[in-house]
Amino acid sequence: MPPKGSNSITVRDIAARAGVSVSTVSRVLSGPEKAAPISEETQKRVREVCEELKFLPDIHYARLQERKSYIAALMVPRTRPDSPGPFFSDETIGLFLSTLEEALCDHGYSILIQGVDAEYEKSGRQSIILRNNSADGLLIWDAFKDPNTITELNREKRPSICVAFPYDTANNYIVPDNRQGALDMTNHLLGLGHRRIAYVSGGMGELVDSLREEGYRTAMKDADCEPLEFVGHYTVRGGRKCAEDILRDHKGVTAIFAANDMMAQGALEAARTAGRRVPEDLSVAGFDGSTHSELATPPLTTGRLPMAETGRLAAEHLLRMIGEDRPEPVRLTLPIEIIPRASTGPAPK
Repeated sequence: MPPKGSNSITVRDIAARAGVSVSTVSRVLSGPEKAAPISEETQKRVREVCEELKFLPDIHYARLQERKSYIAALMVPRTRPDSPGPFFSDETIGLFLSTLEEALCDHGYSILIQGVDAEYEKSGRQSIILRNNSADGLLIWDAFKDPNTITELNREKRPSICVAFPYDTANNYIVPDNRQGALDMTNHLLGLGHRRIAYVSGGMGELVDSLREEGYRTAMKDADCEPLEFVGHYTVRGGRKCAEDILRDHKGVTAIFAANDMMAQGALEAARTAGRRVPEDLSVAGFDGSTHSELATPPLTTGRLPMAETGRLAAEHLLRMIGEDRPEPVRLTLPIEIIPRASTGPAPK
């Protein structure tokens, strides 16, 4: 049966009024012509009749003809018990999402956000979303824990891109250069004369953690300095506890580098409680570039993650891949900007 518009006028009604076949009306309303060409005059007449009858074509019908959903699915992790807070309370995901949504919307796309836990991943529903045309492509933000899941998605005919968080098995990714960013931050502290620099990692056991740890260790080794590492679980409380242990048991430490701004905030609190001046007695640096870092007392030196740029590029490359029969892979590693602020200074003599 020919599709109806929102006012119950059918394609058959449009065809009768315009003096053309039902199939001609369908082809005009379905977007780019894929069969025999339709004259400009006929297209104009069909559209004038649609306007005259206030016909609003069924968008689902039009998309079915194109074999596109005009939806991009974003896979995100459901909040786990060991997470520092609800997923969408994270400022970095908010910045990424706002940029991504705007860029996709400019091309007529909407976003489907799907929370993923172990049960969902095991079910394989992420692949079904692509196979049943629920989405034209996937963006994956740290959603899957089994590397084989990414390998399976690599084989699907629709594109999938890992964003923000790296996977060893990903064919397509847009991620910050976590290793180089941590190396640059450690070198910033070394350049200020610090030699005893403690590192507070997230300790989640994921690739992003190991890359940041690797950057820190490489910089310390190159400077012939001994690494000193603690685990703060990406929370203010964890950062405070690590800093308390450092200040009590490792009195030679003159700088603390935390793998996110929340743990660095906890380190600042521990320093104040211990009567240590920042940065005169102790330098503290974070990572993320969140608003918290700028509003801290003193303002935190941090590494700003390129989340807005990631959102823009994710939309750009996903749309490109959707539109190509044999798309070139996207493999982008974006630089992390080191922002020196008042929480770091020369090592005390």
